[in-house]
Amino acid sequence: MEKLVLICVLVAVVSCASIPSAPHKDNAEWSDFKVRHGQFYKTDAEDSARYALWKNRMEEVEKHNNDAKNTYKMGENHFSAMTHSEFREKHGNCFRIPPEMIVNGTLKHHADAATFLPPASTAIPDQIDWVQMGAVTPVKNQLQCGSCWAFSSTGALEGQWFRKTGRLVSLSEQNLVDCCRTNYGCRGGWPDNSFDYIYQNGGLDSEAGYPYYGYQLGYCYYRAQYNTAQDKGHYDVAPNEDALKIAVATYGPISVAIDATRPGFASYRSGVYIDNTCGNTIYNLDHAVLVVGYGTENGHDYWLVKNSWSTQWGDQGYIKMARNNNNQCGIALKASYPIV
Repeated sequence: MEKLVLICVLVAVVSCASIPSAPHKDNAEWSDFKVRHGQFYKTDAEDSARYALWKNRMEEVEKHNNDAKNTYKMGENHFSAMTHSEFREKHGNCFRIPPEMIVNGTLKHHADAATFLPPASTAIPDQIDWVQMGAVTPVKNQLQCGSCWAFSSTGALEGQWFRKTGRLVSLSEQNLVDCCRTNYGCRGGWPDNSFDYIYQNGGLDSEAGYPYYGYQLGYCYYRAQYNTAQDKGHYDVAPNEDALKIAVATYGPISVAIDATRPGFASYRSGVYIDNTCGNTIYNLDHAVLVVGYGTENGHDYWLVKNSWSTQWGDQGYIKMARNNNNQCGIALKASYPIV
């Protein structure tokens, strides 16, 4: 049924687009797009429909980038031949807080979480970048599995483990997807439950020992010989940007959740992402990412954020999201990191 609906949508797009009968056959840029992103289609009709979507998206990108009022640039990526609803279906709603944890729009305190207390008399720098400081592993790709929560979790633990041991190790998201039963595998989850699982399990396997497949295997294959990093629970950071800034400056990469539903977010390429239509309530949060720094660019304060949509998206997998802009996209509402 879903496939039939998608075909109908694509046919409608082609029918409405004012393009020649088969322009995709001779379009070098479209051919280049397919080769670079490994996107090939079984039928000429689907190829034509995808071309129409891509062409319309490139026109939107050009229009956006030519508007001097915009603080960020958009660009082509591996999502550019999808409808926005199709993109949302495959990559949205991967951050899920248990409904009982939200009361009157406010998140209850997690029973097993310690409360982050800003260190006294500590100078907080105007900018910091944990990527340059060696605390962040290369950008990963969650594929079409709603496992952003697992990538946000491993990123936070990788950073804390680096600060403790001086060694940067890549940790297993698949271990969490398959074994953290308090989350929902490829159907979403939240990092607090990940940190609890790691504590109760006595650690987490390495990426090499338990590689990522992009789907839930249906069985937990955790093996103690690949146990690479452990935690002792986690801290929850107060839901405001000042507290988040202090946590990032003093402790390292922090797991956060955001509203990633805006079309501009899917096509982000560079600059400071400012979109005042982005939601900033607990109900808007749908995607988990990792804050790895902050700074100011062209007069705009930003959070440096690592995503899990591969280096084909954004600025080599990163985005600079507006900071001190009414908690845009809810970035400070659900911040946490593991205790090591």
